[in-house]
Amino acid sequence: MNMYQSLKIDEAILVNESKILIEGENDIVFDIDLKNFQVNIKGDRRPAQLCRKELNEDSKIIRPSIWISPSLRIQTFQVTNHVINSTECVRAFQQSMPISEWFIEQVDAIQNWPLYVHVATKKCQHDAFVFYGCSFSSVQSTIHYGLYSNRGEQQGTIQLTRAALDSHICNTRRSTDGKYYIFAVQVSTKTKLDQNFINISNNDANLALPTHLIIYRRQKIIQ
Repeated sequence: MNMYQSLKIDEAILVNESKILIEGENDIVFDIDLKNFQVNIKGDRRPAQLCRKELNEDSKIIRPSIWISPSLRIQTFQVTNHVINSTECVRAFQQSMPISEWFIEQVDAIQNWPLYVHVATKKCQHDAFVFYGCSFSSVQSTIHYGLYSNRGEQQGTIQLTRAALDSHICNTRRSTDGKYYIFAVQVSTKTKLDQNFINISNNDANLALPTHLIIYRRQKIIQ
């Protein structure tokens, strides 16, 4: 199972659900009994067993020191206005989205401990900041479960971009109140990134950690 599916199962266990259905690629459906950790796979008569490992079982992964309220597993907090422009992801955003055309309304830092552990265990040699634009309806899912595409096997890839403008054009959707939503994502790779567009599969989403949500709108033109 990929990271998204693992996090969905963890959440269901935390809220004491007894069963959960998880959709996989190629129309595979996992019917999971969370009390006995028994798994029935659609189209396969042989039952499987869910093997669960405690989060950060070896305790080698440490929370970032800048995180607030370490007792909460998942939370966001608004970056204050006096430090927004000095934030690395905002500086990268403004390189292709100039303030003369685009107004940043809010920046939220994301603290997701389960997701952080998943990504940290798969960390590669090189890190880079990239962008992932989406519609408003996908914001909460991305904050809680990370990046995931449910568009099927042929199109089930997640597109990341080095320039915020590229992700804005290709992936964002303007909400009814005129706002756009784009995530700054820390992606880990074996080699340095030298392309503008990066496509990753759901199975490789554990290499990508959303760190900030940037909410912005087009500047009003004064006649």
